[in-house]
Amino acid sequence: MKKTGTIFITALIFLLISTASFGQTTTRFEIKRGISLKYDTRTREYKVPITGKNSSLWILASSNIRMGRMDIEILNPNGGVEGEFSVGSETPVKSEKNKNGLVSGSETRETVVGKLEKDFSKPAKGTWIIRLKSLKCTGVINIEFSTHEKVDQKN
Repeated sequence: MKKTGTIFITALIFLLISTASFGQTTTRFEIKRGISLKYDTRTREYKVPITGKNSSLWILASSNIRMGRMDIEILNPNGGVEGEFSVGSETPVKSEKNKNGLVSGSETRETVVGKLEKDFSKPAKGTWIIRLKSLKCTGVINIEFSTHEKVDQKN
């Protein structure tokens, strides 16, 4: 009798688990953006809309800076900072006139690479923002994000 009860409970648990998982599909949405900057000073914002169906949000911001400075922030829908980093070249840029009177930059070159990666399970509903603030910046910024959305299948 004890063995029959255990088998029944095990079968019931299996049935509940399989019913819950078979009735869903997952959709993945992904965007990749590359931004080239040349002596750029400004603030840019990229919006990431999150519906209540999103079960995860992944954000990657990577940079390859040759001159100047770049600040990157990830803001939740309430305006709170969820991640941030700053990266910049420490090589001063010197302008010099050559014998022909043309202005040329310093011969010293430096490339600084930085990366911020965040993974959120059950992100807050609303518009998330990836904010870039550049100051006399030359380089490349790559922004990637993806969301996973689980949808119940109803027949």
